[in-house]
Amino acid sequence: MSQNDPEEMKMRVAKYLRRLMKHYGTTHEGMGSLLETSGSTLQGWMSATNMPGTLALSKIALLGGITITELVMEDDAPIGTKSNIVAMNNDLSPSGGAVANIGNLNLGSLNPWNPPIKKPKKDELSKDQIKGLQQLVDRIVEMEEVHKDRPRSYGAIWRALCRKMSVTHYWEIPSDRYNRAIRYLNRWLDRLSEIADETRKGK
Repeated sequence: MSQNDPEEMKMRVAKYLRRLMKHYGTTHEGMGSLLETSGSTLQGWMSATNMPGTLALSKIALLGGITITELVMEDDAPIGTKSNIVAMNNDLSPSGGAVANIGNLNLGSLNPWNPPIKKPKKDELSKDQIKGLQQLVDRIVEMEEVHKDRPRSYGAIWRALCRKMSVTHYWEIPSDRYNRAIRYLNRWLDRLSEIADETRKGK
């Protein structure tokens, strides 16, 4: 298949949406809310059954801090960081130019690595603290897949943490409760380690 093949483009968008969900620690419902679309429509995009329209592609690109061209043409398009977030004041360009602020979607309220749009407040998690949470969740997912018959997904783990912390998204956890969040995830890892130990003893 060529790089311009419609089926390949749908697969790239579907893969990128899954990566965005993991990056933002959100659920299927949460991603649908961010993109202002229905669950069934989002499922069609994530299963590569349907291709999002131009406006939807713009919103997805906005969340990732990339251009539409990068989204549909690159196999492993990056997810925006401090160095490559697209300027929010530029015009929307369906042909692949910089992605603008669209409707009520504001990347500043979603991406903690975007200081020009939203400067971190004293009670918000730092970039390093967010990275610490993500690394623990990555480790939990790895151990779940190895040691559990029915492993918990990224979304399930993030939802459990958010419920424990009484927030909607993990980046909303106050900085003074960061250690509590870390303890919660570490206890999860300890339980998985116990399962691993019992499995080894039983062999």
